[in-house]
Amino acid sequence: MCSPSTYTAENKKPDCQDAKEEELAHRKTTDGSSPAMLLIVRRSMCCMALRVLVFGNPLAKVDSAAVKIADKLSGKLAGIEFVRFDAAEDLEKEGEELIILDAVVGLSSPRLITLEELELSSNPVSLHGFDLLWSLILLKKLGKVKKAVIVGVPAKQSAAKNVDAVKKLLLALLP
Repeated sequence: MCSPSTYTAENKKPDCQDAKEEELAHRKTTDGSSPAMLLIVRRSMCCMALRVLVFGNPLAKVDSAAVKIADKLSGKLAGIEFVRFDAAEDLEKEGEELIILDAVVGLSSPRLITLEELELSSNPVSLHGFDLLWSLILLKKLGKVKKAVIVGVPAKQSAAKNVDAVKKLLLALLP
């Protein structure tokens, strides 16, 4: 199995990348995300550690799940860095491809949500605040964000219940 430590100084794909992609293409997911979506995200992020932008308010019960999960996983997953984000206003400074961990109203289990899914939905999934949703859509239209994947955590469930599922989703995104 590949790990971030197998990268070369030139930031090239590790030798086992093709085998991982092949395995991923045939794996069935239980979270509602397609293996093809995971493959696309993985390929685009093959040369960097995963930087996960964490949104939420630890003091608000309905908005604290993502923050609590990030706190539990922080420092425990090689190649994954959690960065607290309080407002969506500086997202464009994070680059063209974003991974976001956030509470989502209406989910029954953690899952990956693409920006395209949010744009195409006639009944959009609600992130904790519309400022994040609309900021992402606007930044994409302006060409400042090309890709965003939200690791959505059920807003109305305990964070402890979802830590393992979020860990699996994040590890699946590792290049």
